[in-house]
Amino acid sequence: MVGRLFETGAGTLELVRDEQGQLEDQADAVWAGAGCRRFGVNGPGIFDTHLPYLMAVVAALEAAGACIADFDLYTDEDRRMYVTLAAGPDDVPDDEDDTRRWVLAWIDDRGWFTSLEAGPGESLGSCVSELPCSLMELPEDVAAAIAADRTLVPVPRIDRPLPGMEEPGRGWRPPAGYVTDPEVAGEPGQVCLDLERALAAYCRHPAWLTDREQQLAASPTRPARAGALEL
Repeated sequence: MVGRLFETGAGTLELVRDEQGQLEDQADAVWAGAGCRRFGVNGPGIFDTHLPYLMAVVAALEAAGACIADFDLYTDEDRRMYVTLAAGPDDVPDDEDDTRRWVLAWIDDRGWFTSLEAGPGESLGSCVSELPCSLMELPEDVAAAIAADRTLVPVPRIDRPLPGMEEPGRGWRPPAGYVTDPEVAGEPGQVCLDLERALAAYCRHPAWLTDREQQLAASPTRPARAGALEL
């Protein structure tokens, strides 16, 4: 891509976008098509492009009967999200709680894995185990993989839905061309369009749309829940 930067009496200076720059432009177009700005300002808050996927996975876990103690996400050179699984509905973390719970984690160049909560001096915790899921596995399949993992003791089995819980994403299907296992090999921060398209698909997921509505109803200026996004 060649762009005209400015003209002088001596001629024209042209700005040439390299391959990575062109991929960045295409990724921006993907997110613009989903109604969001990639890594940019989206209303009064900062939009993390993996948040809609996280909300869809949290909804699928809860619909499968899991109790969620907490969830969070980070954006730096890579994108990460963590879902802390509780031992039951009364298992609420507090500042004096030293219980080490199981964490379901995702990194955009690694995929899904589980670990125990990090202790002093640890970054990702111990007992790290890869989950048999593709990088962009559908949320209900991530929940099914957790339910089938018999190593997550003492987390109770996820074998029945919570009473009255209807998964917001039930019946949702990804758009044509959705890639569950995009190739993300490369330097940190390098754009993978298949990954961006897959993440952007969750801007149309009912769990994300429902969460946005709840946030706006709770407050126009601050998140309604942990892990939420200002809009």
